[in-house]
Amino acid sequence: MNQVYLLFEDPLVNSKISNLIKHFQPEWELFSLLDPRQVSLDFTDKENQIFITTDQNLGDDLFDKLKNQYQKIIFVQENEPKFNLNSQVIFINTKYLITELGSFFEKLTLRGNEKAAYVPVNFQKIQPYVIYPADIYLRLSAEKFIKIVNKDNSFEDTLIEKLKNKDVQFVYVEKDMLSAMNKIIYTQSGKESLFKQEHIAEELNAVESLHRYINDLGVDEKVVNLTKGLHQNLTTKYNHKFMRNLFKRFQSMEGSFLYNHSYVTSVVALTVGKKFKWMTPDNNEKIYLGCMLHDLGYKNEKNALFENLTKKEIDKKPKEIADDILSHPMSFAEKLSKLDNIHQDVIKIVKDHHGIHDEGSYPKKVYPAEINLIFALFILSHEFTLGLFKINFNSSKIPNVISTLNEKFDKGAYKKILSEFNEAVAEIFK
Repeated sequence: MNQVYLLFEDPLVNSKISNLIKHFQPEWELFSLLDPRQVSLDFTDKENQIFITTDQNLGDDLFDKLKNQYQKIIFVQENEPKFNLNSQVIFINTKYLITELGSFFEKLTLRGNEKAAYVPVNFQKIQPYVIYPADIYLRLSAEKFIKIVNKDNSFEDTLIEKLKNKDVQFVYVEKDMLSAMNKIIYTQSGKESLFKQEHIAEELNAVESLHRYINDLGVDEKVVNLTKGLHQNLTTKYNHKFMRNLFKRFQSMEGSFLYNHSYVTSVVALTVGKKFKWMTPDNNEKIYLGCMLHDLGYKNEKNALFENLTKKEIDKKPKEIADDILSHPMSFAEKLSKLDNIHQDVIKIVKDHHGIHDEGSYPKKVYPAEINLIFALFILSHEFTLGLFKINFNSSKIPNVISTLNEKFDKGAYKKILSEFNEAVAEIFK
């Protein structure tokens, strides 16, 4: 049994790490400490002991004892600790807490299963009708496994229910597929779960945890307050029944991928928008409203998980899912166009935000010459945010996301704002 000892000044961080450990693998046992004097130093199996702390005031004597007893000592804080870093003593910036710890635990799990053919995946994170990139197995005994789902297939509702009734806690994948499997799980529920209540103190609601996470990334508090103010102003401005229902629907989705993706897109766009004189209060409203509305055309909000797919890939989905994905921009834009005070810039965002993928576009391809700066800012922010989710918010891979944007959007209105966009993103994730 691998044992993790947590010594944190902030119970919110304690809760995040606790749930992250539970999310990853079954071999971890967690101990929460409130005071350095609670640290256990009498165990003998150093290889299975990990100590994680935000306490920057550990004394030298206690630290020396910790080095003799723990396999790894991890400091989670904003600045490097005063102690020398090496393979045993590790520093993780609080800004990248979840992704870096997730990667760390994944590596330890793989190392702990070097001789095993299969490694466990938390069954509670498996969802029906999500395509997984690995064959998935059920363990019958220590040496015997049976395949229950083939690679590039999904779980059916009936199978999930059957396994739940048998109290299955973990399914298994081949060892070299664990990383790919975790990425998929994070895309459809894992990274999303950063914004859910199980990863924060219970008294905080989902939207407040999202705001806090945005702050942790380095986004200016003024931008977060701007989004709150814009939302309040728009609910007052658009007070007829149809729009009131849309606002309620959006708020009801707090914690979902659709909500988180839309909100992060608005924060990125508004942060970049601070660099432009043409980003007037009216244009701020257009951007925020476009971000909030652009995916509300889905009949099933879970289908927003397929935001990054091209038309060719969508056509391979079951007809009911494919129809919902392909129709969500145009049908919803048509409804919005019948309202008196929805600006055409907002309607274009809703209608054409999937028209930027050349032959993979839907409902039609949108050329750079057809767009203005508002649409360009939304698209760059939208695609960057999807990229963040694809890389599990791993800061080291953000240059790759930016590089992809630079290659794809080097024409027309996109090119006019690309430099400022890159600068603003670099400032957030520096």
